[in-house]
Formats: sequence, C-alpha cells, structure tokens
Amino acid sequence: MFLKFLLCVCVVVVVAQCIGMLVQFGLFIHHYFCLKETPNLYDVYRNRADGCGGIVSETNPGNSYENDTGKNDTRSWVVITGASSGQGKEFALQLAGRGFHIVLIGSRRSHGVASLIREKGVDCIVILKDFGKAFEDDFFDDISKTLEPLDVAVLINNVGHRTGWQPFHESPVQCIRNTIACGTMVQTRLTHLLLPQMIARLDTNTCCRSAIVFVTAQCMHPNSGLAAAGLFSNEISVPYLATYEASNAYGFYNACSLIKEYQSVDRLDMLNITPGAVITENTAHTLRSTPFSVSAKEFVANVIRFMAGNIHNGTTCAYWGHALSNALIGCIPFYKDAMLEKVGKNISSDYMQRYTTQETKYDDERLHNQHLL
Repeated sequence: MFLKFLLCVCVVVVVAQCIGMLVQFGLFIHHYFCLKETPNLYDVYRNRADGCGGIVSETNPGNSYENDTGKNDTRSWVVITGASSGQGKEFALQLAGRGFHIVLIGSRRSHGVASLIREKGVDCIVILKDFGKAFEDDFFDDISKTLEPLDVAVLINNVGHRTGWQPFHESPVQCIRNTIACGTMVQTRLTHLLLPQMIARLDTNTCCRSAIVFVTAQCMHPNSGLAAAGLFSNEISVPYLATYEASNAYGFYNACSLIKEYQSVDRLDMLNITPGAVITENTAHTLRSTPFSVSAKEFVANVIRFMAGNIHNGTTCAYWGHALSNALIGCIPFYKDAMLEKVGKNISSDYMQRYTTQETKYDDERLHNQHLL
C-alpha cells in the first residue's frame, strides 16, 4: 500500500514538472521570439497636455534645458544612472532615438554621451556624480532639485560598481564602500525620490504610462534538472566578487519587493531585468567567451521590447540566451561552478590590474580635499 502511494506521489510530481516546463516553454517563446516593441514608445509614456487627445507640439526640443524650464514643459524625460558607457549608454542612445529627452547621472564621461544624444534632436541634462559617495547626507539634494520640475516618465536604475578581489580580506576598504553605495543606495534613493511624481503624473493624465527599470542580476536559476531534485542548490554566486554580488542581490530583492507592492498601480511599469553576460567596452575582454553572451546594443533593444506594458510587471532576463542558459544550468550544475569560477577569476584579475590607476585617483582626491581645508 505504501509503495502504491509513493508511486502515485512520484507520478504527480513528474506530471506537475512536465506541465510547468510546458508553461515555461510557452512563455519563453512568447517573450523572446513573438513579442514586438510597442510603436511610438515616446507617445505612450509622454504626459500630453491635452490628455488623451492628439499630439501637442513640444517646445523646440533643440533648446537647452537651461533656457526652457518650468512646470508647463511638455517634454517627458528618462533618467539613467551609469550611462557613461556600457548598457547605460545604450539605454540613453536608444531611448533618445525614440524621442525621449534624457537625464544622465554619472561621471564626466557622460558629457560625451550627451553630445551623441543631442545629435538626435532631443535635450540632455548631465548631473555629475561619484556614486561611491551615495551614503553622504546631501548626495541627492542637487539631483532632487534638478529632477523636480521635469516630467520624468522613465527611470533606468542601471549603475553598478563591478569589483572583484583575490583574496577578499585584502580588498581595499574604499572599494568595498563604493561598491555597496553604488549597488544599494543609488537604486533605493532614486526610486524613493521619483516614485511620487511618477505616480502623480498618472493621476493627471489617464493615458500616459510611467516606468521603472531595475537592471540587477541573476540570483537564482529555475528548479530544473538535478537542482529540482534537491541534489544541487540553485543559487548563482560568482566567487571573488563577494561585495559586488551581494550588492546585486540587494538590488534584485529590492526590485522584487517594490514590484509586488505597487502591482495595483495602473499604468506603472516595473521591470526587474536580470542579465547574464553582456559585452561592453568594459567587459569584452573578460566575458567574450562566456556562453550566450550578447552585445549591450542587442540586450537593451530586448529590454525596450518589454516596456509599455508589453509583459506583466516582474522579473525577466530580457535576452533569450540568458533565459535559456539560466534554465539549462540546473541540468548541469557541476558545470555551473566551474564556469562561475572562471568568470569570477577573469573579472577580479582584471579589476586588480586596473585598480592602480583608480587608487591614484583616490589619492589625488584626498590631496585636493586636504588643500581645500
């Protein structure tokens, strides 16, 4: 009798797994191969002065922000952190190409990106910030002052401080502090700062949308293969990147919680994007050989497909290769550890080689501050 009961339980579990896999496969095909970008994306998010009526001509987009401010400004903006290179730069260029006006918050290199954006006929504001100082009490004051009069339609929480060290106990304290600040405080405070006005604009215009995109990290792969049987764990953890990985995990769970909390707010899009290997000018030499790696340009184009309510708010890899590799890794968990070990060593070794120039930058900064005193 007991054996029959055990057999029935096994059959039910197997059937449930098969049904779950079929549903996941259907969603996979729909999300990554059938879904098309929403046409006229800017108009979907723009808070038009005439509500749901025809399109109102904007104040000349070529004018600089300093010469044309005020609450009556009909332009809608995207705020992007960490847009001086990589994924952030691609978000800025591609969304500017779709008509959005852009606010870049980041390093001095953002000015170069701003020049490219203005060539597309839209406005761009640059707010220079060292995100490693995000825990300072007044860090967000000038950001708040600049963004308050703008109609911010989209926030891209992208910035991160990709660091690694071997061994961890020898890593410089300044690197640890900067990584935690970039990966935790910036996303939290900017979301907290902009959510009220992004929700308020939905109340004043019943046709426009608002969006917050969190670019975080893959923390878990699905319970598939041997992991589903409990033989192996399903967390994704890269060695030698302890602080960076922990900061990414904070961003992931912070986004997941916010998405659940605000799921009842109509026309507020909240996406938690969990990429795998994305090839940028900063990662090409360390991630090129990683399976299912993708260019930043293609990755961002895939993220944009999911905007405008195209998919239900939640977590997605955005790129089909990252989603597939995330699912397959549960079938070969013994390979996962070897692959992540290689990735961690490559990234940490690269960072340690570059740290000498960064350390000089920190020293110059300290000397400058002492001179001011």
